[in-house]
Amino acid sequence: MNVVMSEKQVMELLEIQLAHDRAIDDKFELRERLELPCDLTVNLLDVIADCCGVPKDNTIETNASNIAMSTGVYPEGVYCRDWLLNEFRDVTEGKSTLESFVDSLRSESSTCET
Repeated sequence: MNVVMSEKQVMELLEIQLAHDRAIDDKFELRERLELPCDLTVNLLDVIADCCGVPKDNTIETNASNIAMSTGVYPEGVYCRDWLLNEFRDVTEGKSTLESFVDSLRSESSTCET
């Protein structure tokens, strides 16, 4: 099934993710003192990326990191989504905007509707 999301739907999900991440960040110290598990987070970024047609991260399945460390080169056909988390962290920290993040998604895939 090929699912395409409108830009409005992408923005709504990103706003939910942003609010969640900021709430978790605000409560980080309390969570740490109470020794709550770190897996209380929600990750809509992978869902959004999937719906927008960004390739799935396959670095673990392809053992890409180990191969790259031993050969100095990532195997052909490997795709890493770490950039997604890094760019969204910038949005969470106020260093970037959701609109800029959506532009990055667009540049990775032409399947997002405008």
